Amino acid sequence: MNRILSLIVTILFALCIEAGIFM
Repeated sequence: MNRILSLIVTILFALCIEAGIFM
């Protein structure tokens, strides 16, 4: 469970970085 939450947070963080780069 904790591992899944960590994975989700990592993915969201990566998406935020990519969005910042594209913008």
